Formats: sequence, C-alpha cells, structure tokens
Amino acid sequence: MNNEIRDSDINGPVIQGRDITIVQHSAIETPPRYLLNGKGEIPLVREIGLRELGVHPAAQWEADAGSDAFPTYVPRDCDGEIERAFAHGGLVVVEGRSAAGKSRAAAEAMRRVAARRTLYVPQDTASLMALGEPPGRLRDAVVWLDDLERYWRQGLVDTHLMNRLSPQGSGVVVLATLRSEERRRMEAVPMGGSGSPSDGPRSFSVLLQMATIVRPAFRPSAGERERAEERRDDPRIARWLDGGGDAGMAEYLAAGPAALDRWLTGRDGAQLVGAALVSVAVDARRTGYFGALPREVLAELFPHYLDVRDARRLGSATDVEEGLAWATEPVSGASSCLLPLGDGRYGAFDYLVDHRERDEAAGPVPEAVWEAVLSRATGEELPGIINESIHESIRHDRPRVADLGLAHLDGNRDFDAVARLVSGMILGLGRTGEGWDPTERFARWLRPYVEAGNTSAMAALGAVLHLEGGRPEEGEAWMRRAADAGNDGAAADLALLLHGEGRTAEVDALLERAVADGRGSVILRFTGHLEENDEHAESGRRLRAAADAGCGLAMTLLAEQARDRGDEAEADAWYERAVAVNEPNALVNHGIRCVRRGDRERAEHLFLAAAELGEENGMSGLGNLRREDGRDEEAEEWFRRAWEAGSTEAALALAFSRYERGDSAGLAEWLERVREEKREDAGQRIFDLATMIDRADDPAGAERWYRRAAELDSAPAMTALGDLCKLRGETERAREWLRKAVGLGDPMARNGLGVLHAEAREPDEAERLFEELWATQTLGEEDARTAAARTNAVFNLGVLYERWNRHEKAKRYFREAEARGHPQAPERIRGLRAGR
Repeated sequence: MNNEIRDSDINGPVIQGRDITIVQHSAIETPPRYLLNGKGEIPLVREIGLRELGVHPAAQWEADAGSDAFPTYVPRDCDGEIERAFAHGGLVVVEGRSAAGKSRAAAEAMRRVAARRTLYVPQDTASLMALGEPPGRLRDAVVWLDDLERYWRQGLVDTHLMNRLSPQGSGVVVLATLRSEERRRMEAVPMGGSGSPSDGPRSFSVLLQMATIVRPAFRPSAGERERAEERRDDPRIARWLDGGGDAGMAEYLAAGPAALDRWLTGRDGAQLVGAALVSVAVDARRTGYFGALPREVLAELFPHYLDVRDARRLGSATDVEEGLAWATEPVSGASSCLLPLGDGRYGAFDYLVDHRERDEAAGPVPEAVWEAVLSRATGEELPGIINESIHESIRHDRPRVADLGLAHLDGNRDFDAVARLVSGMILGLGRTGEGWDPTERFARWLRPYVEAGNTSAMAALGAVLHLEGGRPEEGEAWMRRAADAGNDGAAADLALLLHGEGRTAEVDALLERAVADGRGSVILRFTGHLEENDEHAESGRRLRAAADAGCGLAMTLLAEQARDRGDEAEADAWYERAVAVNEPNALVNHGIRCVRRGDRERAEHLFLAAAELGEENGMSGLGNLRREDGRDEEAEEWFRRAWEAGSTEAALALAFSRYERGDSAGLAEWLERVREEKREDAGQRIFDLATMIDRADDPAGAERWYRRAAELDSAPAMTALGDLCKLRGETERAREWLRKAVGLGDPMARNGLGVLHAEAREPDEAERLFEELWATQTLGEEDARTAAARTNAVFNLGVLYERWNRHEKAKRYFREAEARGHPQAPERIRGLRAGR
C-alpha cells in the first residue's frame, strides 16, 4: 500500500500491525425488545410521537385546554448542526442541561431529515446489544438513545458497539442525548487498570471523540426569541415570552422551575413525606446510580430526610401512599417530581438532579442511600459509584462512605485487575484531609483477601506498607509470606528490596531456593529489575550464578545477552547448555539460529523437542520448515497445532498458507473460527492477514480483509481503509474511516486525519490533531506504531509552521523530527537556514 500523501508535504499514515482491545459482551438470553408502531412492527421515524421518545410534555394551564401536549416547535439555532450531523452519520450526541430542549431538538431534526428511515428505540440494554450483532446489519436506520449516560453506565455503549451499529457506508445514525452534569461525572470514572480515566474504548471521553456533539443553548438567543414571537399564537409560548423570567423556553415549558418549586415547598412543610421520597431518588442519582428504585426502598429510606420527630409521626403506610401520590402528580400537566418507571419502581426528574448537583449548599448523600444503590448496582456500574463514594468521603470527611463502596468491589474474580483499579482510586488521591489516609484505606481493602490466602494480596499489602505506609518490617513480612507461598513476583520484589538494603546473603539464599524449586521466573524478574536500574554487572553476575546452579532460563537469558552483544561463540555455548536441560525458549531460539545458518536438520531436531514439551513456537518452526519444503499439508497441520496451543502467529501463518493456495473454503473456516473464539486480538489477527495479502501485491484482496477486520473493531484496519479511500480520491469516505479509528485510539488515524484537514486547507484543525498526537504521553517505551505516528505528527507541525512563516517554531519541530529519525527533517532544516 502506498502510505505517502499525494501532492502534499504532510506525512500520512504508515500501516503497521499493533494491538487492539475488543470488549466482549455476554450472550443475549431474552428476545430483544424495541418500541413498536400500531401494527406491532419496528416503526419508521414518522410513525412515533414525541412522548414515546422521552420528550418532556409541556406544562398545561387552564387556558391551554384542548392544546396538544407539545407546543409548536420553535426552531433552535442548533437545528442546522444536527441536520448536518445526520448527513455525516455515526454517533450524534445532543448535550445540555436537563430541560434545555435536547430531546425535542433531536427528535424534530430526526423527523425532518429521516422521516422514512427505520427507527430503533431499544427498551433494554440487551436489545441495544442485539442491534450490533452481526456488525453492520442495520441499514439506513436511526438508533435513538435518550439519556446516553444510562446505557454507558451499564457497560454497553463504547466505541466498539458504535462501530458495530454504524459502520462506514451503512447510513445508520445513533442519535443520543446527554446531560452535561453526567458527562462531567462519567469522564472522571476510572475504567482502565490503573484506576484513572483511561484512553481505551471504555473511556467516556474516547467515546465522545468519535461523536458529533451538538449543544443547544440553555438560554434562548435573540434569534430564537424572534422565532418564538412568530409563534405567539400558541398560548404556552406566549406565556413564556411574557412572564417566563430568566427560565429558558424549554425549561419553562417542561415545568422544570415549577417542579423544583413544588419539591422545595414540600420540603418546607407542604408535603414532607412526598418531598423526602423525591430526595431519596435525587440522591440515588447523585451517587451515579441510574437504576429505578422500588417503592419499598423509597419507603425504607425517606425517614433519613426528615427531622427525628417528623420521622416518628409520619411513618405509616398511609403517609407513604399520600406522599407517593403527591410526588408523582404531574406539575402543570408536565413532568412529576418522581417519575413512575413501571413495576412499582421510580426515578427522579433529572431537572431536580441537576439543581441538586449545582447547589453548593446541598448536604451529603446519607449512608443508607449509598448502601441501597451499591447493593443494587450492576458490575459495570460499580466502579463509577465507588469512585463517587471515595470522592464523597473526601469532600465531606466521611471515611465510612468510602469503606461502603470498596466493600462491594469483588477481587475474587480477577484480583490483579480490581486491585489496580482500587489502588488507582485511592492512592492516586494522596492525603487530602485529616480523616483520609490512602495507605490505610488500601490496606484495609486488601486484608480480607490476604486472610483468604491470596498471595497477590499479600504481596500488594507488603509493598504498600513498606513503601508508603511507614511500616517496613510488617511490609517485608507480608512480601516474604507471598514469596514462600509461590508468588514469583513477590519473591523478585523481595529480592530487590533486600538488594537495595545491602542484605546480600539473604538475596543469595532467596535466589538459590528459587533455582532449586525450578522457579526460573524469579531470576528473570529480579534481573529485569536490576537492568531497569542500570545495574547491568550485578544482573549478569546473578544470571551466571543461577545458570551455574542449573537454571535453564538463566542460561537462555545469558545466551540472548551474548547474542545481542554480537558474541556468537558465547551465545552458542549458553544455548547449548540450556538445550541440554530442555529449556523450551532455548530450543526454539537456537533452532531459529540454526535455520539462519542453513543447519535445517539440527533446527528440526530442536523444534521437535520444543513441540514435544508443548511449546507452540516449536510447532510453528516445524510448520515453517515444512512449508519451505513444499509440504503444505504437513505445514498446515503443525500451524493448526500451534494455534490450538495459543500461537497467534501460527494462526496467521495458517491463514496465509491457505490464501497462497487459493483455498477459499479453508480461509472461510479460519475466519469463522477466529470470530467464534471471541478473543481480544481477533480483529488484529485479521488485520495482520490483510497486511500480508497487501504486501503480496493484492490490494483488492487486502481491502476485503481490512473490512472484515474493521467489522471486529480493528482500528489499524480502519486506518488502512481510510488510506485506501484517500488514494482513490474518496476523501469523505477516508475521513469517516479515520474518525472511527481515532475514536478507537489509533495514533496513525489521528495523523492521517490531520493530513486530510491540511490538504483541505483547514490548517487549524490539522494543527489541533497533530498537536494532540505529539503531546500524547505513553507509559514506558512507545510501540512502533505510536512512535511512527508521533514522528510524522511533529514533522507535519514543522511543515504547517513553515507555511505560516513562523520559521523558528518550524525549526524547533523539524529538530524534534530529526532526533526521532524522520528522513526529510534534515533537508527542511537546511532549507530554513538558507532562507529557502
């Protein structure tokens, strides 16, 4: 594939294979349910009314008798933006405060430009998931998601699902509304393993990067007021124009201020029980919980919002019945303060939730409410709610609230992942107050797992006590217990701790015991720590001691170090020693060396020995030898066995072998198996195959496989498709593919999209994309794909600034590009110096 951008100095994408994460969803066990029309069928957009879409009905006064539930629509300034977003397709989010008119504006735009399209309004989360299986099954449709936050909180809406629902060219629009207050909350939810907001597909920020976001103004513009005047014949619009005060039109017509006044009046004595029931539902939402609360839970919790004396005299069933009737009574014919949601369950009017969250005088959420929502939250909702509980604990100095939240994180299923999440939540906050000791909080969470014998928990407890808790002796004791129980990571960490304190004899004893027990991983990890600390001589000494004691893995590491130094004789000597003790890695690596030297007989012997030990790379080595000999069936059998043993490289080799033989049936079988395995790297495997086909000078065949990889959310495949479209002059389609890939976090796509903007004479947007990519921080060493993308981005910034005659800044960027090895940067610098 041609990866250079034509007619431009800007450097475009370079197609390379890298990792991509696929979020797996559970199987759907109940039939999907959607909003239906009067015939019991999936409707067209024009067949569904505003009320069914969740639009708040307008307030009604006596003078409005006979009026429709919804007043005449007053065109909004944002209408054109929504219509243009429809033309583009994909995820469209209309964001704003409660009662800002989000749903009405979105619905009206949908009815104007997509009246004849099929409309899917999923009635539950399983039904939403079903729309994405198989990927791309929808065509020329609209998926309506009122309150996007509800779906995301349940772990179902992410960039992968969006790409399944609306792949490029499908004509599908996912139209969603989003409350601004909830966006702020969700962007703070830790979804990555570190416990901090991640940049992966489950990050809400990343999800919104792939969306077109439209924000209706909360307060009307002069133009909107003029258009409202033209519709004064609707008495409700006239009433707002004449006496709505500071309230926005949508806010006033939805009776938001009236509902708030009713709630506050009830709290002041007009209906204490009813107002308290509303307060329970409002505070449940403040915790980050979106589920509806059963009537019995409301009845159990409302006394926490009353004075003790009032709680004693107002606790009867009759009081609750009357309070519930008051709370669910529509205000001026519009929304009620407490919304009945079916099956005896209720939720708060989101206008009241927004008010409460903006009210600096609002008190903390009672512990009983935290307990209730935590016990009912789903696994996907829990991290966000627990994160809120920790922040609540700090804001209001209520340490017990954090304990309530953390008690619901179950580390028994995947302790390491959950522990990283918890440590990120807690330790990342530091010491923020008298009642908040993050080390003690984390240690308290770990102890039940420690007591249950979890060695990873012991190691984590030891590390936090030793390094951050000021209790080194206790910390060391827990690390030693974990090491003695067989935790290799703990043993290596303990060895490093002892080494740092100069306790050499204890390090010797620990490592000798590890070698005697066949725990070569301890040596590998410990010497790796030493290498990271630039203690190369000590690392080598420790490896040689372990090798002399019979550790095959240490011998292999010494062989690889000698090979890297170019000392082939020493490498061979160590490999032979490791091979003599049947060390699997040495058998494979030395076999590869023998192949390169032409000693195929020796290589086959080594690969076979490795395969007999179950080493997948030995099986792949045999497959490669058989393929080179033209024995394709035997080769494919070894590749198949290696694949079953877990080798993704063998899976790819098997597929390419079938491609070369023109075995379309075999390729179809391979593809089906890859999809059925539902592994995280499925899309990446197919992308790698497409890349190999591309290199075999079959661009049409490669494109077909890139598309299959894109169906499984391979961001590099989407970037490759964008590049192919661009080379054919299909700029808009190229942009669509690249935007999707950017949404999945592909750095090459961000650079490529910047190139398109630069070539379209949109330098500000190009600069933004290049700057974002160049400013990207990575943990540890950059992978090759990110490194190449960032190198191109910084070079492209130099090109932009050179065009703008800002030569000093251009030179600075070109120097950065030169330092990163960009081949064109030196010439650019010379040209600027020469004044060209």
